Amino acid sequence: MSTPALRALRTPRSVGASTADRQVGARFRREHEQLADALAHLEVTKPCCRKAEVSAMLRFAGGLHIVGGRIVVEAEVDNGATARRLRKDIAEVYGHPSEVAVVAPGGLRKGSRYVVRPADARQ
Repeated sequence: MSTPALRALRTPRSVGASTADRQVGARFRREHEQLADALAHLEVTKPCCRKAEVSAMLRFAGGLHIVGGRIVVEAEVDNGATARRLRKDIAEVYGHPSEVAVVAPGGLRKGSRYVVRPADARQ
């Protein structure tokens, strides 16, 4: 049975997407990257606002993982400037050093991702 509806379910969206749809998607990604870069370079001076920003970034881009029987906090972001800002703010506001790891694109991801992980003081 090969009805149009079944073929549509088996066909990836990008295969059936028009050139205009792909161009709109590419433009959206570029604008998103520009916005993220601009926001990463805004200066926030009040400690309460910096704490709120770090908390929000960890909440929405982060997670808790168990590594070697210990709980690890990390955040995964799309933009390198955002990762560097989060790393700097964690160090300046909370006094904890952190590291940034670059995750190469793979699978469905087209661009690199950046993982910010506070370093353990006992290491």
